[in-house]
Amino acid sequence: MLHKLINQIRNKTGFITEEIRENNERTGFKIITSHNEEATLASTQFLTQIKVARYFVSIENLEKVLLPLQNFDPKDVLYIDEIGQMELFSKSFKRLVNSYLNSSNFFIGTISKVYTDNFIEQILSRNDIELVEIMPENRGNIYESIAKHLLTYSPTY
Repeated sequence: MLHKLINQIRNKTGFITEEIRENNERTGFKIITSHNEEATLASTQFLTQIKVARYFVSIENLEKVLLPLQNFDPKDVLYIDEIGQMELFSKSFKRLVNSYLNSSNFFIGTISKVYTDNFIEQILSRNDIELVEIMPENRGNIYESIAKHLLTYSPTY
């Protein structure tokens, strides 16, 4: 749903995370930024010090693509997919999330439901966010609601 929403927005800054699949098996995750940069976040084929489940996480790859995302226009819609365990090993990532949350920009983010830590708890306890759980039965209504908010915020939507 986030991918569908952001594809319709001209002025945007952020990233999405996609699975990397080989022979119908998920072998990792890659990040694709609004600046058309890609980096492998995690892979079963990496050998790094950080491991989440069966994936080795490359904080170096993550931080390399985050740098340009720190500069955004006040009119940009900001987005992050996802605020999750793998990304939270990076202090630069946490700074970016806080920067987006503290801006006056419209921000859409996905946040892990299966992993939590102090940083995620701090986000969830904010009174300036709207938290929505997306399930198959409400997906269409949620999409329409967010699209309507985006239209109000950004005439480029």
